[in-house]
Amino acid sequence: MKLSSNRLPRAARLFVLLALLSLTFTPAFAQEANPAPSAAPAAAPAALTFYEDAVTADKDVVTSSRALTDSGKWLTAWKLLAGYDAANTNPWILAEKIRIANEGFAQSVMHLVFGFVDLKEGENLENLRQEQGEGVETFDFKPADLAAAIETSGAALPPVLSLSLGDYYYEVWTRYKGQWMEEDAVVLGKGAEQYERALAYETFTSDSLGKQSEILVALQRFDGAETVVRKGLALDPESRGLTLRLGDVLYGAGRYTEVYSIADQLIANAGDANERNDGFILAIKAGLGAQDRASLETYLGNYEKSFPDEYMPRLVRHLVMVRLGDAESANTAADALYDAFPGDPDVIRSILSTWLSANDPESGFKYLDRCLAKDPSDDAAGALYFYRALLGYQVAMSEEDVETALADISTAEEYFAKTNPSDVQVFATIKQLKEEWTQALAASKEAQNPEASSAPASDAAAVQPEATSDAVAVQPEATSDAAAAQPAEGATDATTAATN
Repeated sequence: MKLSSNRLPRAARLFVLLALLSLTFTPAFAQEANPAPSAAPAAAPAALTFYEDAVTADKDVVTSSRALTDSGKWLTAWKLLAGYDAANTNPWILAEKIRIANEGFAQSVMHLVFGFVDLKEGENLENLRQEQGEGVETFDFKPADLAAAIETSGAALPPVLSLSLGDYYYEVWTRYKGQWMEEDAVVLGKGAEQYERALAYETFTSDSLGKQSEILVALQRFDGAETVVRKGLALDPESRGLTLRLGDVLYGAGRYTEVYSIADQLIANAGDANERNDGFILAIKAGLGAQDRASLETYLGNYEKSFPDEYMPRLVRHLVMVRLGDAESANTAADALYDAFPGDPDVIRSILSTWLSANDPESGFKYLDRCLAKDPSDDAAGALYFYRALLGYQVAMSEEDVETALADISTAEEYFAKTNPSDVQVFATIKQLKEEWTQALAASKEAQNPEASSAPASDAAAVQPEATSDAVAVQPEATSDAAAAQPAEGATDATTAATN
């Protein structure tokens, strides 16, 4: 029998992506400082800089719209524009409608149906988007179709409309990755095209250049992204976001040694811990790309000194050593981490995830055995046996392996029972896992008996880890880190439960 799963506990997903992709993560000290993109407040509307060529009446109504949205009257502003251009044939007004849709929606259905409100005192869009409350008026609004119809009619599209459409596609991409009516690559391509149209007429802002460069990086068009980022830095030389983006662009282009000076600048001029962290991660990524061991040692050492009470820098050291193929240093880093943070489930989970992502579960098992030998405390043993069980089932190749995983999770349960009340979620999770693994084992044994079924099943098919609950089964997706770290709605988080 062979278990064909290649999955990890869901809470480890962030660290799998850390190992497989780009060493990008949110450290503990930054978790509350970085809200999700959808929760960010809307940017202040730009001045009518790009409406110089519009007729006076159009400029006047857009000015009125801006005044209304400045005071939170998003619905009134929308209705003002809708009344002024009911046929949706005015490209200048369409650009302003797109701005309102992007920045001022209270509800959105795939960014094709928008709901607006006039904010009352104490209300804000962030909360309304989360609550999906009443009193929202909705409108069908498909900006791309309307712009295409205007262009088909023979009318010229002003650059500000291209700019607004670029912003629209950026919003669609960031909010609906992999879920929209068109594939991400198509959305990105359309966004890049619209921004390029606007840029050709010198129609851009520092914000739009940042978004455009992000799209170009996603498309791996690094030369274009560099041009855009440097244009943005010419506008705002102190922009740390654009400086970091330039480093990412150079890294993506394989120009690793050029990244160091940018990382040094970010570290030296960091305004807070998050920015300093970003600088170190950028430098370490570049060092890995260049296989520059000397620079890696310097940046890793300084990273650890900068955050002496955080385990993330030490996790990165372990990950780097695994990626470099330095088994001795990887073991040393893992053991030092455990000594500094004994029994910490996040540390244990992350260490195992890194080794598993490198197809080296054996090092993970040896690490767990070393930790059990040095730390016999009940809480630590419970966590160590719990993760050994998960790792064992993850890589199980035989029925005996599953039986060992079941024994380990039973041992974990015994240790947890010594220090936790019976109503702690971990016990329900363990019960669920034991039932599923036992059923999988029974199904495999039945499949080995020719008389048990008239239709023999293959070993791989006899036990399907895909049937395992969301408590432990999740396939690492190639998503953004912020999305990768989010558990599925309603799913039980086994690893979190183990720590409660």
